[in-house]
Amino acid sequence: MAIVVTFPLVGTVNEIIDGCISGDDSDPVRPVDLDLGPVSWKMVGIDLDASTMTIEVVASETVTVNTGTEENPVWESRPATQEEIITILNYVQELASQPAETLLSMANAKPLNIKPGKLGKLGKEI
Repeated sequence: MAIVVTFPLVGTVNEIIDGCISGDDSDPVRPVDLDLGPVSWKMVGIDLDASTMTIEVVASETVTVNTGTEENPVWESRPATQEEIITILNYVQELASQPAETLLSMANAKPLNIKPGKLGKLGKEI
């Protein structure tokens, strides 16, 4: 089971040539750094005009749980239940529904920086 969500972009775009994005090595273009939980994701699309990245998210097939006590934890991995998978994906969807400013604030991040004077994806100055 997978969901598709959109998150704000952070990082620095050095230039855009023929639709290819060149980012800054010390500040690469990426989705805002938030803990999505036990998931894997892959990029589906990017929208520089909206400064967002759309990703496909899949919940982990296994979860790690404490079967001990708080004072003496014993961590064990087991297959995730359908209910746990739905809960994980609902969390990601709820997170993605937050305004971009909220997500950037949660991650203590700055919005995407596109260096001025570079060619845009349609060959226009940005």
